[in-house]
Amino acid sequence: MSHHTPFRFANRPSRAPLLLSYAPTCSHTGLAFHSPSGPDMRDHVAMTEVSSLTGRLLVATPALADPNFDRAVVLLLDHDEEGSLGVVLNRPTPVGVGDILESWAELAGEPGVVFQGGPVSLDSALGVAVVPGEAGRSPARGEDGGPLGWRRVHGAIGLVDLEAPPELLAAAVGSLRIFAGYAGWGPGQLEDEL
Repeated sequence: MSHHTPFRFANRPSRAPLLLSYAPTCSHTGLAFHSPSGPDMRDHVAMTEVSSLTGRLLVATPALADPNFDRAVVLLLDHDEEGSLGVVLNRPTPVGVGDILESWAELAGEPGVVFQGGPVSLDSALGVAVVPGEAGRSPARGEDGGPLGWRRVHGAIGLVDLEAPPELLAAAVGSLRIFAGYAGWGPGQLEDEL
């Protein structure tokens, strides 16, 4: 399995199946949008133009027929004019992190296995980590104030540069999860589905 620096995704798929419903009260087949800010914010966002859904959760409805997203919870890691990219949070595999990325195994949260992040690029790995508190205790800081080798996605959640030495993040990371593959949507596709 190869691992890519997850700071920019150039090869987003041009087409993904229609999956999503935006308003949580809709009865559409697909994924429902859930905001970490609660139902009042969800209603406000649903009625206004969406600028970015980065950091939001998409939750599959039971009626979704696509096996790639059956009962899936997707965290959107990137959403802009170039498209959208996320990882399925609830698909653990039997493969241990140490089996494919031995140097990162100590930082992996429980369970210490690789998760299937989606149907695209299953041979690549993405790291998502929580950096609690004031963006960690490491003196080395990145552009967004977090530790070097970590890019903030939303709040304390960010992407890890798996090419960087784990020691750069060891003091700052509260928990790390490794994903094989991702879910992606082309430019404007997610917005059209919402």
